[in-house]
Amino acid sequence: MKIKTYLDNEAINKEIELTGRVDVVCNLCRSNEAEIVARENGFNICRCLRCGLVYVNPQPTPQELDNYYRRYYPEINEKTIVQWYQKKSFNQVINILKEYHPNGGDLLDVGCGLGLFLEEIRRTQDHWSLAGLDLDKRAISYATRRHKNIQFIHGNILDISLIQDGSYDVITLLACLEHLHDPMRVLERAYQILRPGGTVIVRVPYITPWLYIKKYIPFLPVRFQAPMHLFDFSPRVLEKCLNKSGYENIRILIAAPDMYPNVLITAMIKIIKSVSILINIISRGKYILPLSGGLVGIGQKKEDHEYPEAQTE
Repeated sequence: MKIKTYLDNEAINKEIELTGRVDVVCNLCRSNEAEIVARENGFNICRCLRCGLVYVNPQPTPQELDNYYRRYYPEINEKTIVQWYQKKSFNQVINILKEYHPNGGDLLDVGCGLGLFLEEIRRTQDHWSLAGLDLDKRAISYATRRHKNIQFIHGNILDISLIQDGSYDVITLLACLEHLHDPMRVLERAYQILRPGGTVIVRVPYITPWLYIKKYIPFLPVRFQAPMHLFDFSPRVLEKCLNKSGYENIRILIAAPDMYPNVLITAMIKIIKSVSILINIISRGKYILPLSGGLVGIGQKKEDHEYPEAQTE
């Protein structure tokens, strides 16, 4: 892999003990030319020199990452749910649902975790048929017990035997893509699962400019959250990902900020978000400040999409 590094004099953060790691190429354009822009917890954070996608390389294997998550989330209980629920604001996505699908329909939340987003939809609207999909068997088990009128599925969206093509009107991936080893394949599979005219809504972090600021102010924290986060998406890169996966009518929005128990932190984030919105308007959508609540990407499947005939092996 061709690497340009800025880390010769940079102190290395504390290593996270994950022994299984694999070298990867850019998930968007498949290039192997990249520059290392930061390092966190013993992981290189690289930027593709061809398309601009920012990603961790080498990456922990899926098994190693699963073991890490089990250490990070040792148990699921009522206290965990309250803490995470306080940090999330789903109103923005629900408003998007009202705009694009005012009559409701079938919705699949990929990476649903404990089902909190689906719970909020059910609490505020009654014209949606809801389903959640997650790799974490513990989360699915808990969500199934907690939400009796929502379907929960344990498995991988890339398992083509799990969900039939053309099954859903909306697929949401909220705080999900950045955790996955192959986000492009997931977006492509989501396109297949959508019905013609269906909508995908993704929410991702956006801290790439922060990494470049850190190059000149080395004592700033990285805030990438490696290895839990494997990717970071700029507005332009996120648009490229959706476009390459087949989606049309793509929109990139500034994500609403998370809600934190600390009032001061919440106020600071809202200020950053307000400035970011102003800059975004002045620049006609070209610039979005980092740490302003991330990004929301929206894309739609073609109305006249035809499904190929099923092939038998």
